[in-house]
Amino acid sequence: MHITLVEQGLQLMVVGLGTVFLFLSILVLMTSLMSSAVANWVLSLDPPHELADNPKRQKNSSVEPRTVRIIQAALDRYFDDK
Repeated sequence: MHITLVEQGLQLMVVGLGTVFLFLSILVLMTSLMSSAVANWVLSLDPPHELADNPKRQKNSSVEPRTVRIIQAALDRYFDDK
């Protein structure tokens, strides 16, 4: 049986699209796994709140205490939503 040029083109297209789909699926899966692993790792390294509330530490900081409180409130709200 003789395969025409159009059939060869369609076959190449299906193989190419299948390869791209497989690669992108693996990429999405690995990215999701890595994101969850890093999220668990970061949460396990979360410093105690006593360090953030230490007044000695805030005196040496060049950031205003009001700014620190705003950032801390935003972080608390972000992590409480998860």
